[in-house]
Amino acid sequence: MSVTKNELRKEMKNRRNSIANRVRKNRLIFQRLKQLLLHFNVDSIFIYVSFGTETDTHEIIRQFIKSGKSVCIPYTDSGTMSVKTLHALPENFAADKQGNIECAAYLPDAEFKCDCAIVPMLAFNDGLYRLGYGGGYYDRFLRDFEGIKIGIAFDEQYNNDFTEEETDVGLDIIVSPERIFQRKEIL
Repeated sequence: MSVTKNELRKEMKNRRNSIANRVRKNRLIFQRLKQLLLHFNVDSIFIYVSFGTETDTHEIIRQFIKSGKSVCIPYTDSGTMSVKTLHALPENFAADKQGNIECAAYLPDAEFKCDCAIVPMLAFNDGLYRLGYGGGYYDRFLRDFEGIKIGIAFDEQYNNDFTEEETDVGLDIIVSPERIFQRKEIL
């Protein structure tokens, strides 16, 4: 590999920041993801609350809660990630640099297993591995996760310039505006 993961993270952040037609692409991702969740009859999800230039999850969260299904979100503090139950997404919320929404610390811990985990990424490769932000929080969470592991990303985030490490956990599906990348045995 000619570049380090940290160099690639910087490059991929810049690439993600410059993506055009973001609203249309987020809508396409949402439509594809919604069909997958229906196909797998998902009743509960673990999902990140997007901020900045990440693939938008706000509408997904609102629709899922509106349909009466269970939603939990990550909360990261002091080097560990816990799972919190979310009953409503605040209209005007702020997220910190770890992606925590301001009320997350006070939300109840999730007391249910989620059918599906939807995770963020800076990049993804042919092996359905994600390049994250470097903290390892999601890989540690996904290691023992028994449900469907889905990443959502823009097509511009595809990049084969990194290889997975022993601690990385591959995803089952990655949804982009133009394609669904999947492990053959999942669908």
